[in-house]
Amino acid sequence: MNTGSKILASLSENAALPSTVSVDDDSIIFMCSSFHAMTGEMITGTYLKIAICLNGGGIVKYGKLSWRWKQGEVLITAPHESGTFSSPDVKMLGIAIDTERFCHFCQPENQIYRSNVVEDEMITSVILALWQCVQNEAKCSKFIHEGVAIILKRIVELSVNTFKTRQELCLSHRQINYLDNYIKKQVKNDIKTEQLADLLGMGIRRFSKALENSTGLTPYKYLLKMKMGEAKQLLSKGFPVTHVAGKMGYSNPSKFSAAFSRMVGCTPTHWKNMQKVHSHKHLSDVHALPVQRIN
Repeated sequence: MNTGSKILASLSENAALPSTVSVDDDSIIFMCSSFHAMTGEMITGTYLKIAICLNGGGIVKYGKLSWRWKQGEVLITAPHESGTFSSPDVKMLGIAIDTERFCHFCQPENQIYRSNVVEDEMITSVILALWQCVQNEAKCSKFIHEGVAIILKRIVELSVNTFKTRQELCLSHRQINYLDNYIKKQVKNDIKTEQLADLLGMGIRRFSKALENSTGLTPYKYLLKMKMGEAKQLLSKGFPVTHVAGKMGYSNPSKFSAAFSRMVGCTPTHWKNMQKVHSHKHLSDVHALPVQRIN
């Protein structure tokens, strides 16, 4: 079964009373239907998938990426996107385009497609016009192909601009090291995002975006990661959990334990015990090594 057929089968299986139209041997697939919230494996292959939220919406997740998809906004799923996804209850109008078949509509050097959620009148208007065309069963291949060309060019343009923005809005290694040193010195205190932004002479919003572009973490998660990194060092040295909790600024050890578990995946006590096991195993392995004698 080719990718186009898999996409059609997946859409039909998960949609309630789907309205589906396939053009040019599944090279272009249109779909209008309501979908219940679901999770699963992404099916894209060489297809670029674009969907307008007509009603409902919510958080969409592709692996570690997530967006809030609202009514009127367009969800773009890049070709060759892989991994798991989760999507909310939504009524959508979508189109899937085999980019290998239609790539001649775009300049080769500009073929950059990035998954994203955007609000774009051009993409929305063209998809609605194309849907109206295929619904009326009009013989309009040229119109469909020209519409697809417009969509592809527009998404490439948006993807390139997004990439440039992300490249421009990043923190340097020097800035990140400066932040890390500051956080380590103030690890016991309740550090605010505003303090970190001020350190670098940036506004809160711009700083938050730059930090997330550079590290993949929000300021809150970045601070938590740094704190728990320091906590692990103390735990590995044998300090009690209550002592480490106080050093990290937690008056309540149970709150520290909960935060540690969220970030590390296990309780401080469990992590500490695991370090002891690894340490003892390492020592046993060292003692078991053969001794080479030199005469």
